[in-house]
Amino acid sequence: MLSPLAPPLAVRRPARPLEPRSASPTIPTRVATSASSDARTRSGPSGPAGPDHAGALLAAHGEHHRLAAGYNAIAAARLLVFIGLALAVLGFISTPGPLWLGLVVAAGVAFAGLALWHGGIDERRQAALRRARYHSDGQLRVQGRWPATGEDGQRWLVSPHPYAMDLDVVGPHGLFAALDTASTEAGRVQLAAWLLDDEAALSAGHAGHVRWLAAAHDWRAGLYAAGVDPGREGADHDRFAAWLAAPPAAPGAISAIAIAIARLAVAGALVWLGWRWGAAGVFWGFIAAAALCTPLNLLAVRLLGALPDPDRLRAVALARARCLERIAVLAAAGGALPEGLAVLAERAGAGARATGELAAIANALAQRSNPLWSMGVGAVLLAEWRNRVRLHRWAARHGAAVVGWTRALAETEALACLATWCAEQGGCWPEVDGSGPLLAVDDLAHPLLPRDRRIGNDLRLDDRQVLVLTGANASGKSTFLRALALAALLARLGCTLPARRAQLRSLRLATVMRVQDDVSAGCSRFQAEVRALKRVFDRAGRPGAPLLMVFDEVLSGTNSLERRLGTQAVIAALAATPGALLVSTHDLELCRLAEQEPQRVRLAHFADGAGDDPDGDLQFDYRLREGVVHSTNALKVMRAAGLPIPRELH
Repeated sequence: MLSPLAPPLAVRRPARPLEPRSASPTIPTRVATSASSDARTRSGPSGPAGPDHAGALLAAHGEHHRLAAGYNAIAAARLLVFIGLALAVLGFISTPGPLWLGLVVAAGVAFAGLALWHGGIDERRQAALRRARYHSDGQLRVQGRWPATGEDGQRWLVSPHPYAMDLDVVGPHGLFAALDTASTEAGRVQLAAWLLDDEAALSAGHAGHVRWLAAAHDWRAGLYAAGVDPGREGADHDRFAAWLAAPPAAPGAISAIAIAIARLAVAGALVWLGWRWGAAGVFWGFIAAAALCTPLNLLAVRLLGALPDPDRLRAVALARARCLERIAVLAAAGGALPEGLAVLAERAGAGARATGELAAIANALAQRSNPLWSMGVGAVLLAEWRNRVRLHRWAARHGAAVVGWTRALAETEALACLATWCAEQGGCWPEVDGSGPLLAVDDLAHPLLPRDRRIGNDLRLDDRQVLVLTGANASGKSTFLRALALAALLARLGCTLPARRAQLRSLRLATVMRVQDDVSAGCSRFQAEVRALKRVFDRAGRPGAPLLMVFDEVLSGTNSLERRLGTQAVIAALAATPGALLVSTHDLELCRLAEQEPQRVRLAHFADGAGDDPDGDLQFDYRLREGVVHSTNALKVMRAAGLPIPRELH
């Protein structure tokens, strides 16, 4: 724990660069499930071992190659059996008899059995591929290179947002993309909700859940492998949820009686034809019955309403069932499992069983795409009418509980995303203490920078303090401000921070950093900045946790005098509200605020190492220092870019 007697601003000398840290944080060593891939681990100076992505990737590739060989062999066997079935049908047509009929039935049963076997092998093969992708992407994440998932979180952003765009929470290379290891749409939605809403109350044990799951490397990989493509899965699930909300009329007793009578009539007719004309009578009677019953089956399909494509519904239901089963496995940890996770595991167990039933119904619905079934045995059995009854019964029993299962899945998978970040990125577990300093960090770096480019700095801020940050251009002011704000966000979510030590309170965020004009709305940049500042004032006036406010060169769209006067007034007003204010500026006149209120306003700066030499190269150590910057480099930056700036101007 940081000493409360530490100076308000700790200064680091520009000595060594920040050394790359291990990707493994200090996490509990217990694991919820089998540790087959956890046994091969790598150690680092910051704590116990993290996930061995290299070894697990080799194992996943080996499993995929083995399953692919079986998949291809079964595909060849299916082709041969299909050819045999076709020959048996032709033989029966040319020479009707019980032998040929027996061959047709045997070949049909064999083909159906191979199809089921083939489907099971394919699901396991796809799961091995997804597991390999997880570990392959994990190797990149450990290196600080975020794989392109196709999702950057911006579709959940409600503009104007108090901090998301300024801090790169969303966007192609933002925090959401770095954290996103979800394999379901529900998990992604929950992760985005936690990142974008720092007003929402998280459970008291949230951080403990993340810590516990951070040790379960193999379990998290299995959860990812159980899912499907989140984008498609989400659309199909939403469509099924809409069907559940307002399903078409369920079949009544009269409908069931009519279907039973129709089936008895068909069976009786086939028996009579077999008694009268033998195998040929049964065959041709079956063909006639199929032709008559196919339109009735199509009517049942129409009465089911606007369901997702059955194949997609089956894939979604299977993926949800697998994910829920994976979550339910956590219950095997017994008393070692945190209470909140135990509740989620219990809900997931009930949902897994019911969702498995839905997958079986969807599989029966999907058979309609097979003409041999839909215009053959399925038509004669009036299978679509039975499927309609089964689906309506399932909706009546479980429809109301789907929301609860989805919430359990969403929360657990979002927790797994955060836990994966902690296990792979390392750092320290922050101490969130409501009675300590507002924010105190040692060696804090920006979490989205590669490790070999990170430079850490120390800072301590108390409630109602202001940090005025000056510095040379490109010296690291904005990056450090974002690092502080992202540290508050990650700590609130229970994640590790790229720091040696951290202590802070639970903080809300408000930033004014990347303000642009809006020509279509007739809004200048200055007007946009004023509106952004007004939103910060509104947020500061609402009850809640202390507010960490971050301003980067505010009010730059007007003249220097009014900018200074306006900024001073804004700082004075916000400094009186619970929280802290971080301000970067090139206006050194603002630094006089420290003379007026030395206990409240702190001064710090970043500088370059070229001094006042106009021919000196731009050099940065990205180290935070006390006081005000004493050198400028704007003209050197312009010369370095090739602009015609005379050297006598300096």
